[in-house]
Amino acid sequence: LRDPNLEDVRKDVLKAVEQTIPMLARNPDDLIEFVKLIISQLAGRVERMGDTTRELLIRIGAEAPQHIAPVILKELAGIEDSEIRTCVLRYFTHTTPPPEYAAEVTETIVAYMLESPDPERECWQLEAALVKIGDTAAKRVKTAILASSDEARKAYLIRVIDQICFRGPV
Repeated sequence: LRDPNLEDVRKDVLKAVEQTIPMLARNPDDLIEFVKLIISQLAGRVERMGDTTRELLIRIGAEAPQHIAPVILKELAGIEDSEIRTCVLRYFTHTTPPPEYAAEVTETIVAYMLESPDPERECWQLEAALVKIGDTAAKRVKTAILASSDEARKAYLIRVIDQICFRGPV
């Protein structure tokens, strides 16, 4: 996967590797390295590889939910590119993080919403993750609303908290 000459078959290689996920899930160290590797494959390839990568992360999360959230959160801390961050964060729209990671996932998503130059466009899919988290997310979004001096950002966050309270477990 690290070979630049495999660009044309990279997606097929990742799909083939999907069959090994149950075996990888039995060895957390290998699983962590694999997650890091597939996330690193997004650099310059989000449009081509984003869906495949997210599908693999979802499959890994189904096999080893206790391992994937902390790895994704750690990897996100080092990702500067907003397109890659959004792509990886969208993993959480397809799953609910283990309770011990709900606050950190919430903080990461809300921080991204606060940093985004255009949260309406870049973050709308991430609202689903906050809805699944529910009460923890509602409290954090409320804090962000109260702390924000940007009226447009406040209006956006009010719509987010409305969705959390209307559709989430609060």
